[in-house]
Amino acid sequence: MSYYFVTFSAILLFILIYIGYKSSRGISTNDSYFLADRKLGVISVSIALLATQLGPGVMLGTSDFAYKYGIYGIFYSLGISLGLIAVAIFGAKQLREKNISTIAELFEKEYGSKFLRKIASAISIISLYGILISLIVGTRKFLIAFGIENEFVVYIFWTILILYTVLGGLKAIIYTDIVQIIFIFVTFAIIMGYYIFNKYEYIQFSLDNLFHSIVNKDKALFAPYIIVPFLFVFIEQDMAQKFFSAKNSKTAYISAFIAGVLLLGFSFLPLIFGIAARSIENIPIGSSEMIFFFISTSNSFITSIAALAVLCAIISTGDSLLCAISSNLTLDFKKNSLSDNILKTRIITILLGFFGIVIANYFDNIIETMLLSYQIMVCTLFFPIVLSYFNFKKSTFFAYSSICLGIIGFFIHPKIGTDFYFNLSKELFCIFLSVLAFPLSAIFNRLKTS
Repeated sequence: MSYYFVTFSAILLFILIYIGYKSSRGISTNDSYFLADRKLGVISVSIALLATQLGPGVMLGTSDFAYKYGIYGIFYSLGISLGLIAVAIFGAKQLREKNISTIAELFEKEYGSKFLRKIASAISIISLYGILISLIVGTRKFLIAFGIENEFVVYIFWTILILYTVLGGLKAIIYTDIVQIIFIFVTFAIIMGYYIFNKYEYIQFSLDNLFHSIVNKDKALFAPYIIVPFLFVFIEQDMAQKFFSAKNSKTAYISAFIAGVLLLGFSFLPLIFGIAARSIENIPIGSSEMIFFFISTSNSFITSIAALAVLCAIISTGDSLLCAISSNLTLDFKKNSLSDNILKTRIITILLGFFGIVIANYFDNIIETMLLSYQIMVCTLFFPIVLSYFNFKKSTFFAYSSICLGIIGFFIHPKIGTDFYFNLSKELFCIFLSVLAFPLSAIFNRLKTS
Protein backbone atom coordinates (compact mmCIF):
# COMPACT_ATOMS: atom_id res chain seq x y z
CA MET A 1 0.00 0.00 0.00
CA SER A 2 2.79 2.44 0.89
CA TYR A 3 4.17 2.53 -2.66
CA TYR A 4 0.82 3.38 -4.27
CA PHE A 5 -0.14 5.78 -1.50
CA VAL A 6 3.13 7.73 -1.57
CA THR A 7 3.19 7.89 -5.37
CA PHE A 8 -0.41 9.03 -5.78
CA SER A 9 -0.08 11.50 -2.89
CA ALA A 10 3.03 13.08 -4.39
CA ILE A 11 1.31 13.52 -7.76
CA LEU A 12 -1.82 14.98 -6.15
CA LEU A 13 0.09 17.42 -3.94
CA PHE A 14 2.19 18.62 -6.89
CA ILE A 15 -1.01 19.29 -8.88
CA LEU A 16 -2.52 21.24 -5.97
CA ILE A 17 0.54 23.47 -5.59
CA TYR A 18 0.66 24.10 -9.34
CA ILE A 19 -3.02 25.07 -9.37
CA GLY A 20 -2.45 27.44 -6.46
CA TYR A 21 0.46 29.09 -8.26
CA LYS A 22 -1.48 29.51 -11.52
CA SER A 23 -4.54 30.84 -9.68
CA SER A 24 -2.50 33.52 -7.91
CA ARG A 25 -2.10 35.52 -11.09
CA GLY A 26 -4.36 38.52 -11.42
CA ILE A 27 -5.48 38.57 -7.78
CA SER A 28 -5.23 42.16 -6.57
CA THR A 29 -8.36 42.72 -4.46
CA ASN A 30 -10.12 40.93 -1.62
CA ASP A 31 -13.11 40.49 -3.91
CA SER A 32 -11.03 38.43 -6.33
CA TYR A 33 -9.22 36.61 -3.52
CA PHE A 34 -12.28 35.60 -1.47
CA LEU A 35 -15.07 35.67 -4.07
CA ALA A 36 -13.35 35.01 -7.43
CA ASP A 37 -14.72 38.36 -8.67
CA ARG A 38 -18.27 36.94 -8.33
CA LYS A 39 -18.04 35.30 -11.77
CA LEU A 40 -18.39 31.58 -11.03
CA GLY A 41 -20.79 29.48 -13.09
CA VAL A 42 -23.05 26.55 -12.19
CA ILE A 43 -20.43 23.80 -12.55
CA SER A 44 -17.83 25.63 -10.45
CA VAL A 45 -20.25 26.58 -7.66
CA SER A 46 -21.86 23.11 -7.61
CA ILE A 47 -18.52 21.35 -7.24
CA ALA A 48 -17.34 23.86 -4.64
CA LEU A 49 -20.49 23.31 -2.55
CA LEU A 50 -20.19 19.55 -2.93
CA ALA A 51 -16.50 19.56 -1.99
CA THR A 52 -17.18 21.71 1.07
CA GLN A 53 -19.65 19.17 2.46
CA LEU A 54 -18.16 15.92 1.15
CA GLY A 55 -15.76 15.65 4.02
CA PRO A 56 -14.82 12.95 6.53
CA GLY A 57 -18.24 13.31 8.17
CA VAL A 58 -19.96 12.08 5.01
CA MET A 59 -17.37 9.47 4.05
CA LEU A 60 -16.17 8.04 7.35
CA GLY A 61 -19.05 9.14 9.58
CA THR A 62 -21.69 7.63 7.31
CA SER A 63 -19.86 4.31 6.99
CA ASP A 64 -19.13 4.05 10.72
CA PHE A 65 -22.76 4.78 11.65
CA ALA A 66 -24.03 2.42 8.96
CA TYR A 67 -21.90 -0.33 10.48
CA LYS A 68 -23.81 0.10 13.76
CA TYR A 69 -27.25 1.26 12.71
CA GLY A 70 -27.75 0.23 9.09
CA ILE A 71 -29.83 2.59 6.96
CA TYR A 72 -29.88 5.15 9.80
CA GLY A 73 -26.21 5.78 9.10
CA ILE A 74 -27.22 8.02 6.22
CA PHE A 75 -28.91 10.56 8.51
CA TYR A 76 -25.94 12.96 8.71
CA SER A 77 -25.50 13.01 4.92
CA LEU A 78 -29.25 13.26 4.50
CA GLY A 79 -29.32 16.32 6.77
CA ILE A 80 -26.67 18.10 4.69
CA SER A 81 -28.27 17.08 1.39
CA LEU A 82 -31.72 18.25 2.46
CA GLY A 83 -30.14 21.43 3.77
CA LEU A 84 -28.58 22.14 0.37
CA ILE A 85 -31.87 21.47 -1.41
CA ALA A 86 -33.74 23.66 1.10
CA VAL A 87 -31.18 26.46 0.62
CA ALA A 88 -31.70 26.12 -3.12
CA ILE A 89 -35.42 26.69 -2.60
CA PHE A 90 -34.94 29.51 -0.12
CA GLY A 91 -31.64 31.06 0.90
CA ALA A 92 -29.09 30.83 -1.90
CA LYS A 93 -30.87 33.30 -4.17
CA GLN A 94 -31.53 35.72 -1.32
CA LEU A 95 -27.90 35.63 -0.15
CA ARG A 96 -26.55 36.30 -3.64
CA GLU A 97 -28.94 39.21 -4.16
CA LYS A 98 -27.72 40.86 -0.93
CA ASN A 99 -24.37 41.42 -2.69
CA ILE A 100 -22.43 40.96 0.55
CA SER A 101 -19.12 39.23 1.31
CA THR A 102 -19.71 37.47 4.63
CA ILE A 103 -22.70 36.09 6.53
CA ALA A 104 -21.83 38.39 9.44
CA GLU A 105 -22.28 41.40 7.14
CA LEU A 106 -26.04 40.77 7.29
CA PHE A 107 -26.04 42.19 10.82
CA GLU A 108 -24.71 45.50 9.54
CA LYS A 109 -26.75 45.64 6.34
CA GLU A 110 -30.06 44.29 7.65
CA TYR A 111 -29.95 45.12 11.36
CA GLY A 112 -27.85 48.29 11.20
CA SER A 113 -25.13 47.32 13.67
CA LYS A 114 -21.41 47.20 12.90
CA PHE A 115 -20.73 45.89 16.39
CA LEU A 116 -23.14 42.97 15.93
CA ARG A 117 -21.40 42.19 12.65
CA LYS A 118 -18.15 41.76 14.58
CA ILE A 119 -19.85 39.64 17.25
CA ALA A 120 -21.42 37.38 14.61
CA SER A 121 -18.10 37.16 12.77
CA ALA A 122 -16.28 36.17 15.97
CA ILE A 123 -18.84 33.41 16.62
CA SER A 124 -18.43 32.21 13.04
CA ILE A 125 -14.64 32.16 13.35
CA ILE A 126 -14.77 30.13 16.59
CA SER A 127 -17.24 27.68 15.08
CA LEU A 128 -15.37 27.16 11.79
CA TYR A 129 -11.99 27.03 13.51
CA GLY A 130 -13.21 24.24 15.77
CA ILE A 131 -14.22 22.24 12.69
CA LEU A 132 -10.86 22.98 11.03
CA ILE A 133 -8.97 21.69 14.08
CA SER A 134 -11.15 18.57 14.07
CA LEU A 135 -10.12 17.90 10.46
CA ILE A 136 -6.42 18.23 11.30
CA VAL A 137 -6.81 15.85 14.24
CA GLY A 138 -8.80 13.51 11.99
CA THR A 139 -5.99 13.54 9.40
CA ARG A 140 -3.48 12.49 12.03
CA LYS A 141 -5.67 9.66 13.34
CA PHE A 142 -6.53 8.51 9.85
CA LEU A 143 -2.87 8.20 8.84
CA ILE A 144 -2.03 6.40 12.08
CA ALA A 145 -4.72 3.83 11.24
CA PHE A 146 -2.69 3.03 8.12
CA GLY A 147 0.53 2.69 10.07
CA ILE A 148 1.80 6.17 9.12
CA GLU A 149 2.67 7.59 12.55
CA ASN A 150 5.13 10.24 11.42
CA GLU A 151 3.69 13.67 12.28
CA PHE A 152 5.76 15.12 9.44
CA VAL A 153 3.38 13.58 6.90
CA VAL A 154 0.43 15.41 8.49
CA TYR A 155 2.40 18.66 8.38
CA ILE A 156 3.20 18.15 4.68
CA PHE A 157 -0.46 17.64 3.72
CA TRP A 158 -1.70 20.64 5.67
CA THR A 159 1.19 22.90 4.71
CA ILE A 160 0.47 22.31 1.02
CA LEU A 161 -3.24 22.97 1.65
CA ILE A 162 -2.36 26.24 3.37
CA LEU A 163 0.08 27.27 0.62
CA TYR A 164 -2.25 26.83 -2.35
CA THR A 165 -5.07 28.51 -0.41
CA VAL A 166 -2.80 31.43 0.46
CA LEU A 167 -1.60 31.75 -3.14
CA GLY A 168 -4.85 31.54 -5.07
CA GLY A 169 -7.67 32.14 -2.60
CA LEU A 170 -11.11 30.94 -3.65
CA LYS A 171 -10.04 30.42 -7.29
CA ALA A 172 -7.39 27.94 -6.19
CA ILE A 173 -9.91 26.22 -3.94
CA ILE A 174 -12.44 25.89 -6.76
CA TYR A 175 -9.91 24.43 -9.23
CA THR A 176 -8.44 22.03 -6.67
CA ASP A 177 -11.95 21.02 -5.64
CA ILE A 178 -12.68 20.02 -9.23
CA VAL A 179 -9.58 17.79 -9.28
CA GLN A 180 -10.37 16.26 -5.89
CA ILE A 181 -14.08 15.65 -6.53
CA ILE A 182 -13.31 13.96 -9.85
CA PHE A 183 -10.72 11.79 -8.11
CA ILE A 184 -13.12 10.87 -5.28
CA PHE A 185 -15.98 9.96 -7.63
CA VAL A 186 -13.71 7.99 -10.00
CA THR A 187 -12.08 6.22 -7.06
CA PHE A 188 -15.35 5.05 -5.55
CA ALA A 189 -16.62 4.04 -8.99
CA ILE A 190 -13.52 1.85 -9.35
CA ILE A 191 -13.97 0.44 -5.85
CA MET A 192 -17.65 -0.31 -6.42
CA GLY A 193 -16.83 -1.95 -9.75
CA TYR A 194 -14.14 -4.04 -8.08
CA TYR A 195 -16.58 -5.42 -5.50
CA ILE A 196 -19.46 -5.89 -7.97
CA PHE A 197 -17.37 -7.92 -10.43
CA ASN A 198 -14.99 -9.66 -8.03
CA LYS A 199 -16.58 -9.86 -4.59
CA TYR A 200 -20.29 -9.28 -5.04
CA GLU A 201 -21.08 -11.38 -1.96
CA TYR A 202 -20.12 -8.39 0.20
CA ILE A 203 -22.51 -6.09 -1.69
CA GLN A 204 -25.26 -8.68 -1.35
CA PHE A 205 -24.51 -9.00 2.37
CA SER A 206 -24.84 -5.22 2.74
CA LEU A 207 -28.17 -5.08 0.90
CA ASP A 208 -29.53 -7.98 2.98
CA ASN A 209 -28.61 -6.20 6.22
CA LEU A 210 -29.57 -2.67 5.15
CA PHE A 211 -32.41 -2.37 7.67
CA HIS A 212 -30.75 -4.26 10.52
CA SER A 213 -28.94 -2.64 13.45
CA ILE A 214 -26.27 -4.33 15.55
CA VAL A 215 -26.43 -1.61 18.22
CA ASN A 216 -29.72 -0.75 19.93
CA LYS A 217 -30.56 2.92 20.03
CA ASP A 218 -33.75 4.93 20.40
CA LYS A 219 -34.65 6.07 16.88
CA ALA A 220 -35.60 9.52 18.20
CA LEU A 221 -31.96 10.08 19.15
CA PHE A 222 -31.00 10.08 15.46
CA ALA A 223 -32.92 13.32 14.87
CA PRO A 224 -30.00 15.67 15.74
CA TYR A 225 -27.87 14.00 13.08
CA ILE A 226 -30.31 15.39 10.50
CA ILE A 227 -31.31 18.62 12.25
CA VAL A 228 -27.87 20.06 13.10
CA PRO A 229 -26.22 19.75 9.65
CA PHE A 230 -29.51 20.79 7.99
CA LEU A 231 -29.59 24.05 9.97
CA PHE A 232 -25.86 24.70 9.72
CA VAL A 233 -25.95 24.72 5.91
CA PHE A 234 -28.09 27.89 6.05
CA ILE A 235 -25.61 29.94 8.06
CA GLU A 236 -22.03 28.70 7.59
CA GLN A 237 -19.66 31.17 6.00
CA ASP A 238 -17.80 28.62 3.86
CA MET A 239 -21.10 27.67 2.19
CA ALA A 240 -22.35 31.23 1.81
CA GLN A 241 -19.03 32.26 0.31
CA LYS A 242 -19.80 30.04 -2.69
CA PHE A 243 -23.20 31.70 -3.14
CA PHE A 244 -21.60 35.15 -2.94
CA SER A 245 -19.11 34.15 -5.65
CA ALA A 246 -21.80 32.97 -8.12
CA LYS A 247 -22.26 35.22 -11.13
CA ASN A 248 -25.99 35.65 -10.38
CA SER A 249 -28.75 34.43 -8.06
CA LYS A 250 -29.97 31.80 -10.54
CA THR A 251 -26.53 30.20 -10.59
CA ALA A 252 -26.52 30.13 -6.77
CA TYR A 253 -29.78 28.23 -6.26
CA ILE A 254 -29.31 25.83 -9.21
CA SER A 255 -25.84 24.94 -7.90
CA ALA A 256 -27.14 24.29 -4.38
CA PHE A 257 -29.78 21.90 -5.70
CA ILE A 258 -27.28 20.00 -7.88
CA ALA A 259 -24.80 19.70 -5.00
CA GLY A 260 -27.53 18.40 -2.67
CA VAL A 261 -28.63 15.69 -5.11
CA LEU A 262 -25.05 14.59 -5.91
CA LEU A 263 -24.12 14.45 -2.23
CA LEU A 264 -27.15 12.34 -1.36
CA GLY A 265 -26.42 9.93 -4.21
CA PHE A 266 -22.76 9.56 -3.25
CA SER A 267 -23.51 8.96 0.44
CA PHE A 268 -25.06 5.57 -0.36
CA LEU A 269 -21.58 4.25 -1.24
CA PRO A 270 -20.03 4.63 2.24
CA LEU A 271 -23.38 3.42 3.62
CA ILE A 272 -23.10 0.15 1.68
CA PHE A 273 -19.44 -0.41 2.54
CA GLY A 274 -20.04 0.43 6.19
CA ILE A 275 -22.70 -2.29 6.49
CA ALA A 276 -20.52 -4.70 4.48
CA ALA A 277 -17.84 -4.29 7.14
CA ARG A 278 -20.03 -6.32 9.52
CA SER A 279 -18.86 -9.39 7.66
CA ILE A 280 -15.32 -8.76 8.96
CA GLU A 281 -14.40 -9.97 12.43
CA ASN A 282 -12.15 -8.33 15.02
CA ILE A 283 -12.21 -4.76 13.70
CA PRO A 284 -9.79 -2.74 15.89
CA ILE A 285 -11.46 -0.29 18.26
CA GLY A 286 -11.21 3.27 17.01
CA SER A 287 -10.52 2.42 13.38
CA SER A 288 -12.82 3.21 10.46
CA GLU A 289 -14.96 0.18 9.66
CA MET A 290 -15.07 1.01 5.95
CA ILE A 291 -11.30 1.44 5.60
CA PHE A 292 -10.58 -1.70 7.61
CA PHE A 293 -13.04 -3.51 5.35
CA PHE A 294 -11.03 -2.42 2.29
CA ILE A 295 -7.77 -3.49 3.95
CA SER A 296 -9.21 -6.92 4.81
CA THR A 297 -11.00 -7.74 1.56
CA SER A 298 -9.16 -5.96 -1.27
CA ASN A 299 -5.64 -5.36 -2.55
CA SER A 300 -3.11 -2.62 -1.81
CA PHE A 301 -4.13 -0.59 -4.87
CA ILE A 302 -7.81 -0.37 -3.82
CA THR A 303 -6.85 0.43 -0.23
CA SER A 304 -4.39 3.12 -1.30
CA ILE A 305 -6.77 5.00 -3.60
CA ALA A 306 -9.53 4.73 -0.94
CA ALA A 307 -7.19 6.27 1.64
CA LEU A 308 -6.20 9.06 -0.73
CA ALA A 309 -9.87 9.71 -1.58
CA VAL A 310 -10.62 10.23 2.12
CA LEU A 311 -7.66 12.59 2.42
CA CYS A 312 -8.97 14.49 -0.63
CA ALA A 313 -12.31 14.83 1.14
CA ILE A 314 -10.56 16.21 4.23
CA ILE A 315 -8.48 18.65 2.16
CA SER A 316 -11.45 19.84 0.08
CA THR A 317 -13.29 20.74 3.29
CA GLY A 318 -10.23 22.13 5.06
CA ASP A 319 -9.22 24.66 2.40
CA SER A 320 -12.78 25.98 2.24
CA LEU A 321 -12.87 26.41 6.03
CA LEU A 322 -9.50 28.21 6.06
CA CYS A 323 -10.60 30.63 3.33
CA ALA A 324 -13.91 31.30 5.10
CA ILE A 325 -12.24 32.01 8.45
CA SER A 326 -9.76 34.32 6.75
CA SER A 327 -12.60 36.19 4.99
CA ASN A 328 -14.39 36.71 8.32
CA LEU A 329 -11.28 38.03 10.00
CA THR A 330 -10.15 40.18 7.06
CA LEU A 331 -13.45 41.64 5.84
CA ASP A 332 -15.49 41.96 9.03
CA PHE A 333 -12.80 43.57 11.17
CA LYS A 334 -11.03 45.91 8.74
CA LYS A 335 -11.36 49.62 9.46
CA ASN A 336 -11.51 50.90 5.89
CA SER A 337 -13.99 49.00 3.72
CA LEU A 338 -12.39 50.41 0.57
CA SER A 339 -8.82 49.31 1.31
CA ASP A 340 -7.40 46.05 -0.06
CA ASN A 341 -4.07 44.73 1.10
CA ILE A 342 -3.61 41.29 -0.49
CA LEU A 343 -0.24 40.75 1.20
CA LYS A 344 -1.87 41.32 4.60
CA THR A 345 -4.74 39.02 3.63
CA ARG A 346 -2.31 36.26 2.68
CA ILE A 347 -0.32 36.69 5.90
CA ILE A 348 -3.53 36.38 7.94
CA THR A 349 -4.49 33.22 6.03
CA ILE A 350 -1.11 31.54 6.47
CA LEU A 351 -0.99 32.40 10.18
CA LEU A 352 -4.49 31.01 10.71
CA GLY A 353 -3.51 27.78 8.97
CA PHE A 354 -0.29 27.12 10.85
CA PHE A 355 -1.83 28.22 14.15
CA GLY A 356 -4.51 25.58 13.56
CA ILE A 357 -1.86 22.88 13.05
CA VAL A 358 -0.23 23.83 16.36
CA ILE A 359 -3.52 23.91 18.31
CA ALA A 360 -4.58 20.55 16.87
CA ASN A 361 -1.76 18.92 18.83
CA TYR A 362 -3.71 19.65 22.02
CA PHE A 363 -6.98 18.08 20.83
CA ASP A 364 -7.84 14.43 20.47
CA ASN A 365 -11.63 14.09 20.35
CA ILE A 366 -12.93 14.72 16.83
CA ILE A 367 -16.68 14.20 17.08
CA GLU A 368 -17.25 16.20 20.27
CA THR A 369 -15.15 19.13 19.00
CA MET A 370 -16.96 19.19 15.67
CA LEU A 371 -20.44 18.87 17.21
CA LEU A 372 -19.73 21.66 19.71
CA SER A 373 -18.49 23.86 16.86
CA TYR A 374 -21.72 23.30 14.94
CA GLN A 375 -23.85 23.98 18.01
CA ILE A 376 -22.17 27.28 18.88
CA MET A 377 -23.19 28.93 15.61
CA VAL A 378 -26.58 27.26 15.14
CA CYS A 379 -27.72 28.08 18.68
CA THR A 380 -26.73 31.74 18.58
CA LEU A 381 -26.98 32.95 14.97
CA PHE A 382 -29.40 30.73 13.04
CA PHE A 383 -32.61 32.59 13.86
CA PRO A 384 -31.47 36.20 13.20
CA ILE A 385 -29.57 35.17 10.04
CA VAL A 386 -32.49 33.30 8.46
CA LEU A 387 -34.91 36.08 9.48
CA SER A 388 -32.68 38.58 7.67
CA TYR A 389 -33.59 36.87 4.36
CA PHE A 390 -37.17 38.11 4.74
CA ASN A 391 -38.38 41.59 3.91
CA PHE A 392 -39.78 42.99 7.13
CA LYS A 393 -38.95 45.88 9.43
CA LYS A 394 -35.84 44.86 11.35
CA SER A 395 -34.31 46.41 14.43
CA THR A 396 -30.94 46.22 16.14
CA PHE A 397 -32.65 45.34 19.42
CA PHE A 398 -34.30 42.32 17.78
CA ALA A 399 -30.92 41.00 16.62
CA TYR A 400 -29.30 41.62 20.01
CA SER A 401 -32.09 39.93 21.94
CA SER A 402 -32.21 36.97 19.54
CA ILE A 403 -28.48 36.30 19.90
CA CYS A 404 -28.57 36.78 23.68
CA LEU A 405 -31.50 34.38 24.04
CA GLY A 406 -29.64 31.83 21.92
CA ILE A 407 -26.56 32.15 24.14
CA ILE A 408 -28.69 31.76 27.28
CA GLY A 409 -30.33 28.65 25.81
CA PHE A 410 -26.94 27.20 24.91
CA PHE A 411 -25.82 27.31 28.56
CA ILE A 412 -29.07 26.51 30.40
CA HIS A 413 -30.23 23.63 28.16
CA PRO A 414 -28.25 20.92 29.99
CA LYS A 415 -29.50 22.18 33.37
CA ILE A 416 -33.24 22.10 32.59
CA GLY A 417 -35.30 18.95 33.13
CA THR A 418 -36.58 17.07 30.10
CA ASP A 419 -40.19 17.57 31.17
CA PHE A 420 -39.75 21.33 30.74
CA TYR A 421 -38.61 21.42 27.15
CA PHE A 422 -40.07 18.11 25.92
CA ASN A 423 -36.63 16.62 25.29
CA LEU A 424 -35.81 19.08 22.50
CA SER A 425 -32.28 19.06 21.12
CA LYS A 426 -30.10 21.96 22.23
CA GLU A 427 -30.25 23.55 18.77
CA LEU A 428 -34.05 23.56 18.51
CA PHE A 429 -34.39 24.67 22.13
CA CYS A 430 -32.14 27.70 21.46
CA ILE A 431 -33.97 28.55 18.24
CA PHE A 432 -37.37 28.39 19.93
CA LEU A 433 -36.01 30.55 22.73
CA SER A 434 -34.75 33.07 20.16
CA VAL A 435 -38.33 33.42 18.88
CA LEU A 436 -39.02 35.35 22.10
CA ALA A 437 -37.06 38.17 20.48
CA PHE A 438 -40.29 39.10 18.64
CA PRO A 439 -42.37 39.99 21.75
CA LEU A 440 -39.33 41.49 23.48
CA SER A 441 -38.70 43.71 20.48
CA ALA A 442 -42.37 44.77 20.36
CA ILE A 443 -42.31 45.66 24.07
CA PHE A 444 -39.06 47.59 23.65
CA ASN A 445 -40.43 49.57 20.69
CA ARG A 446 -43.61 50.42 22.59
CA LEU A 447 -41.64 51.62 25.62
CA LYS A 448 -39.35 53.60 23.33
CA THR A 449 -42.34 55.26 21.64
CA SER A 450 -43.94 56.07 24.99
